[in-house]
Amino acid sequence: MADRSTCRLLKLSATSGELLASSLHGELQNPDGVAKVGELLYVADANNHRVACFTTGLELRFAFGSHGTALGRLRHPSGVAGHPGNDVAAGGELFVADSDNDRVQVFTLAGRPLRAIGASGAAPGEFRAPCGVALCAGLLLVSEWVGRRLQVLTQLGEPLQVLTPPGASELAGLAVCHDGARVAAVDFAQCQLQLLRLAATARDRCAARAAAAARAAAPTDERERRLSAAGSLENLRQHRTSFSREDIVMSAQL
Repeated sequence: MADRSTCRLLKLSATSGELLASSLHGELQNPDGVAKVGELLYVADANNHRVACFTTGLELRFAFGSHGTALGRLRHPSGVAGHPGNDVAAGGELFVADSDNDRVQVFTLAGRPLRAIGASGAAPGEFRAPCGVALCAGLLLVSEWVGRRLQVLTQLGEPLQVLTPPGASELAGLAVCHDGARVAAVDFAQCQLQLLRLAATARDRCAARAAAAARAAAPTDERERRLSAAGSLENLRQHRTSFSREDIVMSAQL
């Protein structure tokens, strides 16, 4: 977990809460979101405008990003989420909520910038202070602090659905539940969690597409890769994925 008050990354026992390890003082400045991808931990190092990569023993391995607006540069990153990939054609990727640049940036797991998703605005696929990111059933979910909504997109940035929780909500971090079908969103303004569920039919479609992609042969050139991506987007356009808001599961002060 990220401890903002001490600017450290902490490793706790899941059963007792005992402190098992911590990062060194001075390695992070206002750490925010944390994502485990494979055997590495990626941390949004907000005030250093970068992402830091640690081992599971909390030893700093490397960091990438710096303050700015160009591709690969960050301004107060917050949420992070990633996947390790399953073959040469689908290498691992890290999604970073680039909050003050109103976009989500995608990097390789080694820190090379790949693409930026979104821009400042209120239309679907645009963001106002994106804060949390999560990957659920092959889809990208993004919560907005200022925009006060949650968006569902493909991993290439194609907008699929926009959800606006009731009331004036400042949405922060996202976490995928253990069943892989629900996402919890921190509603900072209302001091509560909101739970969202992926419709079963949509989940089945996502699983089927993921299995088909894993079986498919790797594209042999850039043109085939682009055609493959275009086909995936067309499939998603024809079968819009549906998230629905469940009842609030926690309303006590956090």
